[in-house]
Amino acid sequence: MGNELNEGERLVKLETKLETELTAIKEALYDLKKIVLIREEIYVTKDILESKLELHDKEIEGLHRGLNEIRDNNKSNKQLAPAWGQVVFALAAVIVAIVASWK
Repeated sequence: MGNELNEGERLVKLETKLETELTAIKEALYDLKKIVLIREEIYVTKDILESKLELHDKEIEGLHRGLNEIRDNNKSNKQLAPAWGQVVFALAAVIVAIVASWK
């Protein structure tokens, strides 16, 4: 009979220990689930990152195109500078001729 009580007590102790271990495992799984959810909120997925990078690439391409257009416009304006100089010189000559003809 002494062995039966010892066996019963041992089973009760094991059951109690098993329940506490199961509770600890459940809490650990809950914490792990919280960590995974937080990680998903913090980190960006590959698809989202790729789409954002594509948008940035398109914006950069647009900026490059705009910059090239501005450079081309500046070049054409610089090429027109001598012609405008000649126009100004011609107008000055006409004004001088008009003033000279009045005297």
